[in-house]
This record gives sequence, structure tokens and C-alpha cells, in this order.
Amino acid sequence: MLEAAQQREQEAMEHRIREEQRAMDQKIILELDRKVADQQSTLEKAGVAGFYVTTNPQELTLQMNLLELIRKLQQRGCQAGKAAL
Repeated sequence: MLEAAQQREQEAMEHRIREEQRAMDQKIILELDRKVADQQSTLEKAGVAGFYVTTNPQELTLQMNLLELIRKLQQRGCQAGKAAL
């Protein structure tokens, strides 16, 4: 009897933990989505081609690739500047 009650209590606790984890995951996802939209908006306002607020996965992939290209070009520019010194 006591063992069954403990089992039910443990299952209830595990359920609460899963629900809290799911709620936290959702909160994190929403915050990340907000950060992405802020970054897109900032880059769009700065006049960076290809950037605008979107949630389309294909457009997001394109924007991530553009950011990676910009980052690589920036690194090359820094390396070329150091070589000139």
C-alpha cells in the first residue's frame, strides 16, 4: 500500500518535472525567436542585403549562410590587413 502511494507520488513528480521542462523549453524557444527577429530587423535597417524579418525556414537558412559568408569575408579582411602591416 505504502509502496503504491510512493510510486504514484513519484510518477506525479516526474510528470510535473516534465511539464516544467516543457514550459521552460517553450520560453527559451520564444526568446530565441525574438532574438532572431531583432537581429533580422537590425540588419535590415543597416541595409544588409537579404535581411528582413521572416520565420520561413528556407529564408532563415539563407540568412544564416549570408552571415557566415560575411563573417568569413571579415576574417579575411582582418588577415589581409595584418599582412600589410
